[in-house]
Amino acid sequence: MVAGSLCWAAMDIPERAAQPGPPSQRLTSWKEIAAYFGRSVATVRRWEKSEGLPVHRHQHGDGATIYAYPPELDAWLAARGGGESVEATEAGNGRRTWPWVAGATLGMSVIAAALWLATDLRARREGFEDVRSALVATEPGQEIRPALSPDGSQVAYAWKDPDANGPFQLYVRPVTGGPARRLTRSGGRDDFPSWSRDGKRLLFVRLTAQRREAWVHDLATGREEKLVDLAVTGHPRDLETRWARWGPEEGSLAVVSRSSADGPLGIYLVPLGGGERKQITFPGHDDFGDRDFAFSPDGRELAVLRERRGLETDVYLIRLGERGARRLTRELGMVNGLEFDPGGSYLLVGAPRRSPVHTLWRLWLDGRFEIVPGLLGEASWPTAALTEGRMKVVYARTDLPVNLHVWRAPFGAPPRPLLSSAHYEASAALSPDGKQLAFRSNRSGQRQIWTVNVDGSGLRMVTNLEAVTLDSPRWSPDGKKLVFTAGRGDQRLAYLVELGNGSVRELADQGGSRLRASWSADGRWIYFSSSRTGRYEIWKAPIDDSAVPVQVTRGGGYEAFASGDGRTVYFTKPRPALGVYQVSVNGGEERLVVEGVREGLWAVAREAVWYVRLDPLGLIERYRLDTKQVERVGQIPAARDIRTGFTVSGDGSTVAWCQRMAESEDIALVEWGR
Repeated sequence: MVAGSLCWAAMDIPERAAQPGPPSQRLTSWKEIAAYFGRSVATVRRWEKSEGLPVHRHQHGDGATIYAYPPELDAWLAARGGGESVEATEAGNGRRTWPWVAGATLGMSVIAAALWLATDLRARREGFEDVRSALVATEPGQEIRPALSPDGSQVAYAWKDPDANGPFQLYVRPVTGGPARRLTRSGGRDDFPSWSRDGKRLLFVRLTAQRREAWVHDLATGREEKLVDLAVTGHPRDLETRWARWGPEEGSLAVVSRSSADGPLGIYLVPLGGGERKQITFPGHDDFGDRDFAFSPDGRELAVLRERRGLETDVYLIRLGERGARRLTRELGMVNGLEFDPGGSYLLVGAPRRSPVHTLWRLWLDGRFEIVPGLLGEASWPTAALTEGRMKVVYARTDLPVNLHVWRAPFGAPPRPLLSSAHYEASAALSPDGKQLAFRSNRSGQRQIWTVNVDGSGLRMVTNLEAVTLDSPRWSPDGKKLVFTAGRGDQRLAYLVELGNGSVRELADQGGSRLRASWSADGRWIYFSSSRTGRYEIWKAPIDDSAVPVQVTRGGGYEAFASGDGRTVYFTKPRPALGVYQVSVNGGEERLVVEGVREGLWAVAREAVWYVRLDPLGLIERYRLDTKQVERVGQIPAARDIRTGFTVSGDGSTVAWCQRMAESEDIALVEWGR
């Protein structure tokens, strides 16, 4: 499973292409084109040579740069016979708006972010109403393979206690919260729980070094019974194979097995009262076989995840009693999880689908895809129930948590983590007096803006907005207000929150989106980035909306901070022109101040530009604006894990940043009205 952290702020915004179309529709490297399809660079290069993949080249003195447009790639894929077109990776929309990233350190996180950001709003238009998200189980270590009870009230899952040094065992807990109850205490790995129709028993798979077995656990008595021996293959994907599930009728079991020692995996029905196994799926001899499956609610159809040699997987639909199979997808990537919705209208699939990270999709039985909005991280192994008119989907949520780190002058002792947790805390901003941090966190189940004292006390959620992306909180000069941006994708607006009473208001602007808002020195204006002219530039607007926004930069700009005297604006530019630049608050000639600095990793404080060096990575320096000298402050430990959100207090005595911690795997819930 590819792990990706939701590093929403770390976006490199490409320049607008010379060809028609917005910047986000231009892919500017082989790596980006490969990620678009979810394939390797070698594969897409081969497609260009042998199958006419539409890749353009711009000739220049040093050679040529390549680029491609998603609509052309979609058309090529459809004409090639590759199944469904890419179609913006959700049904009914023909454009992607993915801000692509070239930076190797942050690239994976940003691609993950772009996937969720770009699809959230459109997916909601396809029948998702009142989307809500929450974390269900967050013990240390890994919680995997959830199974939602038929009434949607409880979730069973496997958990491996990192302190006990034992195998995965089964647990059950209420979806709405409460303590977990341990179910199994075996010496093997207990995995893949599956509820009986009456919700009284759990079928599960017990794996040891020599054996695979299907067991059943009675929830009322705790009694366990072995039902059947399962196949043993020694394949690397054995631990990701759903070896057993309840059959389509009472008294039957469906298991994964082989017809011969070297044959492919298929699905077999096993009568629990005795009798012969009956094979019901028939993969080709060149296939690895069927390693996951789900029965429709009426028991008439079976969806299987069929894996070919080379780890390529697709979903097939089989009418029980018939030998043929209808292929629903092509080139999904490595799929983890397949489940029918309780109404039998579509399948929930955990797959990357031309992205480097896993997410959840609604796969309709005619082959259409829609992304599931409101996910809290990389998602797999979905399980669903319909209760009181709401669809509940519980899934395994993988995340690389990002936590806040604080370092105080004289920067001799090691920096300390703040609010260490399994959550994602990003976009940190120190208050002018250095006593508080504002940041974005998913600790409430959705991304919201929070504040905390730098000693870890006084944790407070200051926004409560539904199903939007919040980013880049910035303190007003008097420390009484925060400005932040919220929306979906690049379509964001600026908002103001009064910390005294918690009131939030939108800063009106009909001219387009606002990204990375910050304050003027006197607190009367905000600076922000907008692409309303066709590329990202720095603009300013009065905080009271008394005048229209004014363009400040003319040569590109993405993130800005005002000088203490209010005369100058310092800003960064998108790649390839990385660095901190300066311009008068009234516009005019721009000047490079510090080369090689990227957005999210710098700040202006105490008449100095502070920044984190990318080479050597993690070195903190400050450029004094009075002496024009560079001073070394210190170096961030394990800086390869740093994320955007570097910030400095007004007096320069405190710095803070966001840094990735150890990987976590939790159980999460997303639900919506029908």
